Amino acid sequence: MSKKLNALLDTLDDVKNPKEKVGVFHAHKSRAGDDWGESQCLVAYVEVDKNLSINKKLEKVFMKTNSITDAWWNNKEVTKMFSGKACRSTSIGDIVIIGTNKYKCESTGWSKTAWMKPLHEWKEI
Repeated sequence: MSKKLNALLDTLDDVKNPKEKVGVFHAHKSRAGDDWGESQCLVAYVEVDKNLSINKKLEKVFMKTNSITDAWWNNKEVTKMFSGKACRSTSIGDIVIIGTNKYKCESTGWSKTAWMKPLHEWKEI
């Protein structure tokens, strides 16, 4: 197909299946301790179908930010936001932001989280 036709088809797909950008933040160990989750760093934006349920969006983001057959940042729907050549996969303690809601990756599933004061700390709702 021609480049123009591909661009038109991509635009049509965006109209029929609106997308939403979701932020992925990886938790990092603090310099003073061994606990995960002391700070978070934006590593990627992932485009997901806006019409999916929250759980389906979280599943899609988790899958797209884990290296399965290739490095996860090579996935079409992923915009790499980290510096350097590589980044670990999304795992327990990491945060995904959908709209204004924050979700923490747990050992089984996700928990909704909210900001506490000071703003760099998270708490479970």
